[in-house]
Amino acid sequence: MASAPVARSPANNNVLLQAPILPTLLRLALPNLAALIVTAAVAIAETSYVGVLGTAPLAAIALVFPMIMLMQMLSSGAMGGGVSSAISRALGAGDDVRANALAMHALAIGAGAGGLF
Repeated sequence: MASAPVARSPANNNVLLQAPILPTLLRLALPNLAALIVTAAVAIAETSYVGVLGTAPLAAIALVFPMIMLMQMLSSGAMGGGVSSAISRALGAGDDVRANALAMHALAIGAGAGGLF
């Protein structure tokens, strides 16, 4: 007689529900913090390099800066937050097929937005 598949119980081993709050929050924040630090370092390095080229190239960077920030905020804030929320809800509901479909749609939208910029 075959045994029935065991349903996933999200509360069994969910670190967010069982672990202390502060260490868990800090551990989850580290990748975002690292990404922000790397982004700032790259922006400083790019501006330093362009500053060596002269004032006209530096003015050009200042001109396109709002568009660069818009692109970064759309990718990390708007798109990233919405996609991660939708995928998290699908995974929490145990719907792996929907989570995979959402991930593929996010990749397609990201590729399309990348083509526009």
